[in-house]
Amino acid sequence: MLSSLKITLSKDDAAFNTRDSLQVSVKNPVTSDSLFFQYPGIGMGSYAVTMDSQYTTILGRDGKGRANFVRFTYKGGGSLCLHFAPMALSNFFLLYKDNHIYYENVLSYLPSSVKEVKWDEYFRYHKRKDFSTLRYILGIRSLRWALLLVLLLFLLIYLFESKRRQRLIPVIAPLRNSSLDFVKTIGRLYYQRRDNQNLALKMAVHFLDHVRVRYHLQTSLLDDEFVDRLSYKSGVAKRQLEDIVTSIKNIQEGGMVSDEYLLTFNRKMEEFYKHE
Repeated sequence: MLSSLKITLSKDDAAFNTRDSLQVSVKNPVTSDSLFFQYPGIGMGSYAVTMDSQYTTILGRDGKGRANFVRFTYKGGGSLCLHFAPMALSNFFLLYKDNHIYYENVLSYLPSSVKEVKWDEYFRYHKRKDFSTLRYILGIRSLRWALLLVLLLFLLIYLFESKRRQRLIPVIAPLRNSSLDFVKTIGRLYYQRRDNQNLALKMAVHFLDHVRVRYHLQTSLLDDEFVDRLSYKSGVAKRQLEDIVTSIKNIQEGGMVSDEYLLTFNRKMEEFYKHE
């Protein structure tokens, strides 16, 4: 195409110039004034060395005054614009300061009658119109194997995790009789003080309170009817309950409580609680 247009570019056209800055200018379509712009980055531009002045008009130049934006106009109608500084049309250049004005002036050379602009990426993907991300991954061996391994991993996870799992049933420990532990602690305290009468009375009070809460029986009158009903609800032998009731009455009446009597009474209480 360049040969047909009788235009020759600089020798570094193929590799592009890698200067660390880019300076360009463009003629204003209305006033024909030259507007200068710069960008502190890689230039990657080339310039026209020779051209046919009969058909070619220079619209822009680089920092050294060499033509890098030209237009070819034909008598039969139509025109062709070539720009040799691609970085000047990139976001890096246009977002720097007021360089967007350069972009506006370059595109202003399009005829006002143009209603549609097409962006052609024919050469971007090596002339492959069917380019896709998946095709690119499958085209590289290492990426293809990585994709297959990931899919296999997800498949294994799905197969193992799809099975229904039974959660472990937690073991719930039975509630402890904390009140009984409290009584035992208090009992040790009174026993160390050798206050057998008070200790035995506390044991009797706890027993009667336990009967009221657990078996819903009145303990104001400890008679034969009370013994019968307690034996029926607790399952403890009637004779054993009569012995306990007799001991409680003796303690409530202020009878003498020796060490042996206290130990015997405590043993009766323990046997009753164990039977429950």
